Amino acid sequence: MTNKIVHLTSAHPRYDTRIFHKMCASLADQGHDVTLVVADGKGDEVKNGVNILDVGASKVRFDRIRNAPRRVFAKASALKADLYHLHDPELIPIGVKLKRLGHRVVFDSHEDVPKQMLGKPYLNKPALWAIAKTFAAYEAWVCAKLDGVIAATPFIRDKFLSINPNTVDINNFPLLHELEQQTAWADKRAEVCYVGGIGKIRGIQEVCTAMGGRFLRAMGNPVVAENDGCQWATGDTRLGQHCGFYGLIAIERGTVQSARVSEFGKKVSNYEI
Repeated sequence: MTNKIVHLTSAHPRYDTRIFHKMCASLADQGHDVTLVVADGKGDEVKNGVNILDVGASKVRFDRIRNAPRRVFAKASALKADLYHLHDPELIPIGVKLKRLGHRVVFDSHEDVPKQMLGKPYLNKPALWAIAKTFAAYEAWVCAKLDGVIAATPFIRDKFLSINPNTVDINNFPLLHELEQQTAWADKRAEVCYVGGIGKIRGIQEVCTAMGGRFLRAMGNPVVAENDGCQWATGDTRLGQHCGFYGLIAIERGTVQSARVSEFGKKVSNYEI
């Protein structure tokens, strides 16, 4: 049976690993009609069997939070899908609107948002607790009305199980084809590869310190306003010689867009491996 499934995001890049590669492309491979609605201003396209519809980029963060959900909802409601899959906390309100129209809706909680708010450097710290508590109450009220919740970790799953019993976790494990290689174990170097957001809040300092002389190859975007995590590691003579920051590596099927081994923040160059 083919279902029409629409994934919605106003904040993530269109080729986000979890959303596009692991969910949308996988569903399209199974024969479903899959559409991904994004808000990046890069236009519409069809890629890996997924219809990508763009509602336009926002100028600044506040503009995105205030106006992008409205544009995403207008596009989503016109598609009349069998299932809507929300990926951003700011889209939770349109989940209620879609439910009122009789649609099935699930929310994908990538993070424990109320706890994550407490670490936001751009928010007013005295108000953080009040904002986090208010959002937690609203999140619970809405998610109890939705058809289900998908969590990125078992910890987040357990939190939502008390709110909506139809909750499962889909963890961000690697796809098997990403790990295929011909190098014999005896020929591998004593190195550690870290993939994910890079910043103090993600524990990059602790990761670097724990290497014990082994080389760390860290790949991913710097967490907003936390480039100091990378600068801290590369600025330390003892740690810097054991840490290599590659920047963002976007994995395509059969092709890796990779950065040269160089200082963190250099422009990404493309080559096949």
